[in-house]
Amino acid sequence: MIAVMGGAFDPVHFGHVKPALELLAHPEITRLRLAPCRVHADKAPAVAAPEHRLRMLELVAGGGLTVDARELARPGVSYTADTLDHLRAEVGDRRPLAFVAGRDVAAHIGDWERGAHLPLLSHLIVLARPASEGGGADATPALAWRRAGDLRELTTRPAGLVYYLHNRTLDISSTTIRALIARRRAPRYLLPGAVWNYIRRHRLYGWDDAGDG
Repeated sequence: MIAVMGGAFDPVHFGHVKPALELLAHPEITRLRLAPCRVHADKAPAVAAPEHRLRMLELVAGGGLTVDARELARPGVSYTADTLDHLRAEVGDRRPLAFVAGRDVAAHIGDWERGAHLPLLSHLIVLARPASEGGGADATPALAWRRAGDLRELTTRPAGLVYYLHNRTLDISSTTIRALIARRRAPRYLLPGAVWNYIRRHRLYGWDDAGDG
């Protein structure tokens, strides 16, 4: 099964990479694509230019983790429904396809552009905290998703199921990383070393060599 994780990735950090690698540890998921958006529909514009965000993602790719740049090549607002439409056309009608989202994002997926169309295109894998970490009850998004008992069930049909994957999430955000850099503080333990070196080399997010490197 191919899975897709979208976002601005501004910059990509361990809060993105850790769940991606954990997903790939499941045999049901053969490939996971990181799909950076050009223009987020509900958030402020990305700070780093598209080519920089793409290159930083390429630095963490490998071992089944790939980068899908189609949204960066598409002008205007990036809509998940458009991306999944294109992917469905590529993989065919029968192959399982899954979109990966955090629980906070999944709760509002019905309000997205053509949100009601998404269950026809893919499954939904929701990354949720275990109850022991205060995750609470999982509510199926208000769409035509049917709750799956395990990931294996998602491989039996091409789309339409929702599965809550409970894992230990990292409390890291791109906003926090950018704020640290703005204060000339090095966020070196929050993101891969290759990404941090790239940020320093290209002086992204206002970093300069006088910072705490």
